[in-house]
Amino acid sequence: MPRGAYRSTPPRPERRLWAALLGVLALGLVGAGGYLYYAGNPFLDLDTVVAQARDVASVGGCTLLDITGSRTLSAADLRVSGIVGPGEKERVEAALRQIPGVGRVGDDAMAAPPSLCPVLRAMAPLWSQGSATLRLKRIDAGVANTPSFEVVQNGASPAFVYVDAFWPDGSVAHLVSNKVLMPGERLPIEGRSLGSAMPMPARGPAVISAIASSGFLLPPAASPEDGVRYATALKKAVDDLTRGGKSVAATWRALQLPGG
Repeated sequence: MPRGAYRSTPPRPERRLWAALLGVLALGLVGAGGYLYYAGNPFLDLDTVVAQARDVASVGGCTLLDITGSRTLSAADLRVSGIVGPGEKERVEAALRQIPGVGRVGDDAMAAPPSLCPVLRAMAPLWSQGSATLRLKRIDAGVANTPSFEVVQNGASPAFVYVDAFWPDGSVAHLVSNKVLMPGERLPIEGRSLGSAMPMPARGPAVISAIASSGFLLPPAASPEDGVRYATALKKAVDDLTRGGKSVAATWRALQLPGG
């Protein structure tokens, strides 16, 4: 054989097998990394983390918060919205960060004015009832940036619906009284009607409250202008209904009033 000449040896079958296996493993690692990047940690129970966060944030008489979560690479990012009482923002955020699995905490909560705190204390136990069967959904911005809402009745039977707006000055406006909604029916609350009921001038956070009951809810006898007295009387009327065997669902939404 001439000098420098050589004969190539075909790769052994086991080498080709190992090369194929390594290629498949590399593709699998790339795919798993992409899944984790886009879908988040598959071992993280997002619903459990969010439920724990809501329990933590519900503590506080002048704090009314809604918390949602999204998966990240190794944790759950939380989005906090609603109304938070004086001095409560730091306490709530610190408590949320102590929950296992929590990553970033985004805070969109508004500071509650003192005049609204007694209303929140009176209504908070009510707003936690049956929210899965009643939704208050923001649908757009209406006149002068006043949003429109719709009440969605997801109950299994017709319900009497009550909608009120509690303003930052401590007053209340009655938007809907004992409107009957069928299952799946939606009730629009237009920004124009909401704006006309708004006290002038008005600035700061307000709360829209929606209540659905299987029985007729008698209008409270308290002054309709005083939000605290009305909220207390409304809570008593709802308690009377539930003691009578009627079902009640309630929900809320916070909004920032643009007036000045």
